[in-house]
Amino acid sequence: MAILLLVMEKKTIELEMNPKEPKLMDKLKKGLRVLNTMDILDPDELSIKFTV
Repeated sequence: MAILLLVMEKKTIELEMNPKEPKLMDKLKKGLRVLNTMDILDPDELSIKFTV
């Protein structure tokens, strides 16, 4: 499950943690950390950040 928050020209996509998959969640967190350094923009040029 994911929640999209839109605040002051910035989108935050919050993903729900799955406690049954701790190794996979660790890999996901690392991947999201890399994505957040890339300054990703949506088609409306709003910044997108990811959290778990």
